[in-house]
Amino acid sequence: MLEQIIKGVMGEMNLQQDQVEGGLGLLLNTAKEKLSAADFSQVTDAFGGDVSGLLEAAPSESGGGLGSSLMGMASSALGGNSDLGALAGLASGFKNLNMDMSAVTKFVPLVLDLIKSNGNDVVAGLLEKVLK
Repeated sequence: MLEQIIKGVMGEMNLQQDQVEGGLGLLLNTAKEKLSAADFSQVTDAFGGDVSGLLEAAPSESGGGLGSSLMGMASSALGGNSDLGALAGLASGFKNLNMDMSAVTKFVPLVLDLIKSNGNDVVAGLLEKVLK
């Protein structure tokens, strides 16, 4: 499934592989911090088991003024009922991947849709839970 997600996001959003892997790493780091070990294990199993490369690909989550703007955009993309602490870190991390605001608002929903299209509704639900 991981290769399908990476290729799907690259094709749909015209991003480089390192940007997609970094973005997935940001999402997985957030999931690792917020999910139980059992739930995170379900997520990693869906991604093929070893996600250490993706976790390491995630950029630093510190950022500047654009981070707060990206945070608002990401919050809107996720329905506005989001944990702003998690999104603030994600927004600045995406900024460090050279993704503009429009990319941030598309990335997470696209990844979740690709996970669902691979028959992993439970995993998509777990990720949605930590991002909303």
